[in-house]
Amino acid sequence: MNRVNTLKIACIVDDFTEYCLAKECQLINLDIHTWEQQLEELKPDFLFVESAWRGYQNQWNKKISVFSMELAKVIYYCKQNTIPTVFWNKEDPVHFDTFFTTALQFDLVFTTDMDSIPLYKLLLHHNNVGLFPFATSPKVFHPIEVYDREDAICFAGSYYRNRINRSETFEAIYDICKKYMNFYIYDRNAHPEDINYTYPDKYKDSILGSLPVDQIDIAYKKYRFGLTMNTVQDSSTMEARRVFELMSSNTITISNECRAITNMLGDLCVVYLGEESSLEIAKLLNDEEYYNKLRLLALRTVLLEHTYEKRLLYIAQKVLKKRISKIDKQVVVYSIVCSQEEVNLVLKAFQRQSYQSKKLIFIVEENSNINTDTEKISFYPDMKVADLGVSDYYACFTPSNYYGINYLMDCILAQEYSDAKIIGKGSYYTNCDNQFLSCGDYQIYTWGNEMILDRCIMQYDVAKDIAIDPDVIGSNKVTLNCLYIDQYNFCENYTKETCDTVDDLSMNTGYKMEELYRVSESLQPSMASYQKKLTGNMIFDEVKNNAKYVSLAVDDTGGLNVIPHDIVKGQVYLYSNAIYDVSEYERANKISICFRCLFSGVVKLLVVFIDEREEVIKRIVVLPNSYQKITIPQGSKQFTLCFAIKSQSRVKIQEIYLNPMIRENLKIDSVVKSIS
Repeated sequence: MNRVNTLKIACIVDDFTEYCLAKECQLINLDIHTWEQQLEELKPDFLFVESAWRGYQNQWNKKISVFSMELAKVIYYCKQNTIPTVFWNKEDPVHFDTFFTTALQFDLVFTTDMDSIPLYKLLLHHNNVGLFPFATSPKVFHPIEVYDREDAICFAGSYYRNRINRSETFEAIYDICKKYMNFYIYDRNAHPEDINYTYPDKYKDSILGSLPVDQIDIAYKKYRFGLTMNTVQDSSTMEARRVFELMSSNTITISNECRAITNMLGDLCVVYLGEESSLEIAKLLNDEEYYNKLRLLALRTVLLEHTYEKRLLYIAQKVLKKRISKIDKQVVVYSIVCSQEEVNLVLKAFQRQSYQSKKLIFIVEENSNINTDTEKISFYPDMKVADLGVSDYYACFTPSNYYGINYLMDCILAQEYSDAKIIGKGSYYTNCDNQFLSCGDYQIYTWGNEMILDRCIMQYDVAKDIAIDPDVIGSNKVTLNCLYIDQYNFCENYTKETCDTVDDLSMNTGYKMEELYRVSESLQPSMASYQKKLTGNMIFDEVKNNAKYVSLAVDDTGGLNVIPHDIVKGQVYLYSNAIYDVSEYERANKISICFRCLFSGVVKLLVVFIDEREEVIKRIVVLPNSYQKITIPQGSKQFTLCFAIKSQSRVKIQEIYLNPMIRENLKIDSVVKSIS
């Protein structure tokens, strides 16, 4: 196996994730009734379960967030059949607690939130934890135009009245954008009867209805701007997936503030920062070149760094512990040259290219003494492209033209979202007496039926019979179905080192995923924080005087083994003598607790809240191997811990964490420097 599309993945995922991943690999979303048969037939490379709310046909509703017997059976089958199991919490950090018990059951855990990795490693007791941020599927969300774009902005999403900061920021962005253009909303409200998810009357004239998943390109590609709103704003890598989908749809994206977007996409997204953001929006509306160059840079960045194919490539290598690579397509660049000057011009253009899998062949007159320092072939009558040898693609460079740094790269990247055999420039710039004129009737990201030979790449099967003719090479057209991409990184009749008219914007495009992966892999459990850790030895000291009906023993691993005596018929309660002040541990009226143990039978941890008169207000159950955020009962002054163990049960208490917390404000810059 050496390609992502050969991966066989059995999964339990929601519709939208299935919609994206199915384009990248052999994927089957498990039916809760026939999963065993599906696994036997597919023989998957691994099981992939996300923090799904519904799963296939809504069958897994509340069976992933609450670790269910149905899921346990699937995992057990996989372990018995040596199928690696992978869990992806796409809801971190908000729902870290919701899916923690489920994550604990899997061989490997991946998260959208890099800041959560140290805490996972600490609480899971292993280091098989990795980064899997959202991405895009360019086969679904691509730049090929379908509609005539309107000068408007669109938001396809829900309203959250109870998220005050988000709703206030949304209103501010709405008001600014409405000064310049229409604002359209496609409501994705899953709770139509709930006032908390209903758009206020202010927005009703902007709402166009809702869109099913398979029609989301209307929202992404019919308008010049798209809006994404990030509920999580302070994570290093967690942002709404919409930003990647909009950018791969070639749509300028506006967003509320989000640290992850800055880390992963730099300045490619227009981030709302108050009234000053209106200047950037006005510039994008009024400066067509800036608008087009920004979205090209964003498109290229997500295609290079943020596709699900590349995410799966990383995951598969971690899971299967073998190298799985995507083999870059080779491009043979050929050029007919008549002088040393032309050789030098083409050589500079070739060396300028950022795309690496390339080969240069010069075609010269017979007996020419031109020095090329690379392969050269003497021209002969009836010469064809096939005579240059077999390659994936061919590109003809004319010495009198300018080929920018990403000319080949952008052509090659188009294969990520199309099956076009000929890819190149339908619209382009030409230099006429130092005046740059736009040619091609704005044929951008659309299909055509002819292409000039020296501004495209061609697959072997369509290029092999093309004649190599020095007399017509600059005007020779290929009259076949072709894809026109952007109009930049190429200029006709221009030979200088740079060309501002067609060169890319110089802009921060964020960290490369290679850097983020290195950072995530370097994160240690010790980087997580917690307020108090109770070890087996510590718990033994706190409960030993109350152990009337149980046997206690601390083993070599530091775990406290508790076994009820045979005379116990119901449930035995083992109280701790330690008393904790609520004021010391309260965080936004909650206390977080993680209870790690090995057990059989029925075991619970009770958090017992006490008022100022030392009377019990409430006992709250914390389940084994869970991470729970407990709401503190009103009037509570103190709390203690109690273990409830049913007869014939036994437990090895490993540790209890009070207020274990996700690492905040992870400074990626400093970590990158420390591991470089």
